Amino acid sequence: MKKEQAFQIAKAELQDFVITEVIEYKKVFAIFFVNKEYAISEEFGDLLVGNGPLLIEKSTAKIFHTGSAIPLPQLIDAFNKYGSPYISYTNIVRLSIDGNYIKNIHDMLLLKHTLSLALNKAKYYYDQLLQIRSVDIELENINKVDDFLNKFQHQSIHAEQVCLPIRSIK
Repeated sequence: MKKEQAFQIAKAELQDFVITEVIEYKKVFAIFFVNKEYAISEEFGDLLVGNGPLLIEKSTAKIFHTGSAIPLPQLIDAFNKYGSPYISYTNIVRLSIDGNYIKNIHDMLLLKHTLSLALNKAKYYYDQLLQIRSVDIELENINKVDDFLNKFQHQSIHAEQVCLPIRSIK
């Protein structure tokens, strides 16, 4: 799909709005828009707030309506990972290793320290990681995830927040 085609699809979808920008990404186009009243008056009081960009999937022309609560880089990242910008963030982190990983007791201790775990619990998670190459760890709450990801910097063990796709609201 070309940029002009995405523009025409968005124009048909957003009849009461004025398209202000079209940005092309690997898998989608992000279409930014404002309401007609604001486009004419440019008075802040006329601006409708809460509209995020419209995303149009290049391969299917499927339209995704978004809001302004989630920044565009996160929407694009979610789309690239899950095929949808609609995701739910969880309080679960996933640790994974590749086939070249070499067992190291210091990694288990890093896990213990970073998560403030008892040694037997850290050993349990570390053993799971070694056996199945991936382990999900549920943290106390969602606010602990960023803190963990910032502290747990490791070259051989990959850590990421688990996100779950959710259905479109439209």
